[in-house]
Amino acid sequence: MKKNLLVKLMFAIAIVLFSYACEDDEPRKITLNLPSADFSYTISELNVIFTDKSQNVKSYFWNFGDGETSTEQNPSHTYKSKGTYTAELTVTGENGKTSSKKETIDFDGGTGPDPGVKVEIKIDGNFADWAEVPESRLAVATLDPAVTELKSLKEIKMCANDTYIFMYVKMDAANANAMDMYINIDGAEENGYNGWMWDKLNAEYLMQGFYADKYDMRLARYDESKGGGWGWLEPDLVPEGSGLFTISEMKTVEGTIIEFEGQIIREMIPNLKKEVWISVGHSGLPGDAWSTSGGLPTVPSAGDKNKSLVVKLQ
Repeated sequence: MKKNLLVKLMFAIAIVLFSYACEDDEPRKITLNLPSADFSYTISELNVIFTDKSQNVKSYFWNFGDGETSTEQNPSHTYKSKGTYTAELTVTGENGKTSSKKETIDFDGGTGPDPGVKVEIKIDGNFADWAEVPESRLAVATLDPAVTELKSLKEIKMCANDTYIFMYVKMDAANANAMDMYINIDGAEENGYNGWMWDKLNAEYLMQGFYADKYDMRLARYDESKGGGWGWLEPDLVPEGSGLFTISEMKTVEGTIIEFEGQIIREMIPNLKKEVWISVGHSGLPGDAWSTSGGLPTVPSAGDKNKSLVVKLQ
């Protein structure tokens, strides 16, 4: 009888061990709870109500495409004029991962922002004509010293007409060497260069010029095969001295703070669409001419990455 009891006990132990072994063989499901950005919107005249449909979200950051932002979950935003805007929602999950979604807000059936309004900036160092540019056609980035230690670039404004992309720059010339303008021609995120300062930069082109040469820019196409920052070195699509970017006289604001304006010839940059995504970096820290000294747009909050300026071309 003791032998039978021992056999039954060993059989029971074998069943338990077999059950554990089978459990180990079963595929285990791991739930990452990654954030997923999604939203819808409704339009009433110039007012847009955004409705969040995202999942696994801790925080929200809305960019309405006209220079205004929000951190509400379901914001309502009133645009100042008719036009076509790119609204983007970026959500952050509990694990720190992010997800983004963009939608085009079109008030006028695709005829473009402010139809009939001609943008014209005279490159004379006067700057007064920037006040005449409709807000829907103006992209602006201003330094927020609370969220970045890079202080060379103070303010950038951009707008465009059929011939030029215009640019206003206010900066600290004490930290001035090379200016880099990263260009994403269509906002696509599938390819291109991604620098450490920007989120989803995906730049196909780089314009680069030097303070000592009054920012006589070259244009380089990104070579994916070279990888990283080395993909810009050669060959130049447009060499220096071609007039790609010309600027006004640099005027002193106070101390080493200067301002100037310039124009980029659009036809020299291939394959531009209705909008172009531009991010501006600068180098030139004392003692190290290639250390990063500035970058705009400024990050929305400490620890985040910059978002590119969206410049409307039509």
